[in-house]
Amino acid sequence: MQKTLAIMRTHKINEAIISEFAKMQNCGVDTLLLINNSYGAVENDKSTKIKELEMFGTKVKCLVLYQQDYIELGFYNFDDVGYNFWFNVTYGLFIAKQYFDSYDYYWYFDYDVFLNAPNYKDFFDFYKKDDADFIISHFRKESYDKTSWCWITNTQWAYYDSKVFLHGCLFSNERYSARFVNHIFEKYKEMTQKFQQFNGNKQWLHPEFMCATEAVKYGFKIRNFTDDGHYISLAPHYVDLNNRLFLKPDNKMYHPCKPDIVSEIYNNLHNCQTHISSLNNLLNFTKEFGTAKARIHNHLAYKLGLALIENSKSIKGYIRLPYVLSYIKDKHKKEQKIYNEKIKDNPSLKLPPLESYPDYKDALREKNCITYKLGEALIENMKRGGALKYIRFMKDVRRIKKVFKKV
Repeated sequence: MQKTLAIMRTHKINEAIISEFAKMQNCGVDTLLLINNSYGAVENDKSTKIKELEMFGTKVKCLVLYQQDYIELGFYNFDDVGYNFWFNVTYGLFIAKQYFDSYDYYWYFDYDVFLNAPNYKDFFDFYKKDDADFIISHFRKESYDKTSWCWITNTQWAYYDSKVFLHGCLFSNERYSARFVNHIFEKYKEMTQKFQQFNGNKQWLHPEFMCATEAVKYGFKIRNFTDDGHYISLAPHYVDLNNRLFLKPDNKMYHPCKPDIVSEIYNNLHNCQTHISSLNNLLNFTKEFGTAKARIHNHLAYKLGLALIENSKSIKGYIRLPYVLSYIKDKHKKEQKIYNEKIKDNPSLKLPPLESYPDYKDALREKNCITYKLGEALIENMKRGGALKYIRFMKDVRRIKKVFKKV
């Protein structure tokens, strides 16, 4: 059974990068985070290159490298550490293979790719039975005469005698067979010597050009996974977060999604998940306890006020109003008696304070509406009693109507 190692290469560590790396774990392949630590992304401990670190709650197997490790390969290197790590990206793969040499295939991911899926299982499974030596995106034929591609300029020193094989591709995530890695490694030895001996105009070979050309020239099996619909090249400013481009999983690979963009994507996802969780909590709370607004509507004051308004629209309503009010009062009294008996037998059934309801502010507005105030005035005057209670109530009605007319 074939063994595959998925490697993510990076020179920085943040939550977005580790979150993406975590999506590769437990997906049928082994995983490794290759860190160029020249800028101190992790603790500067050179006692061992392979480390087990915990990052943002994820246990990560790391291979920690420095510029000196690249130099010790014996290949051509740039003095600029950052540029060297970015340009000679395959050097990290060569070193990783030296430490992890028992694998048949090696996936090699840039830190700023983003698979729009919960994890990488389906992606890895898609290529699991494919025996291609080189799986790459944007694979294409190139020519010294018909291209303006920067990586092919001044490379005639390497391939002019075999220009029929010239090809290019785009690095972000690639898969190599072990035998193809071995071939490229040996070719770098040869090309380094040739480059150093050449005295004319020359540019060092970028792996997007060299690997594609070598694969064609020496008959390695190639697969262009752009044709599989897994890869979309996307400049960061095209990422339309307002339309939530990445919120619907489509199993496509996006690049380059810089960590700050990916962080925002994850934040949006987290905010959506938090919002969904909040809505679920609200739904569960409402199912169990109802709403604060509904409880206000169940107050006697609101019920009586609503009856006063509805029955004041016709003579028939005025005639039956005393009976309606009496019926509402008696029914409310019975409901309260039943509720009090229930919570006496089982205190856990007691409704929580109105202040704890999510719609408490809406409930306060209902408690201050004209309906509620009319009911309150009626209850207050009935309690006070006396022969003048109805006159006092009518005065209160005029006062309340006057107040709400101004609002």
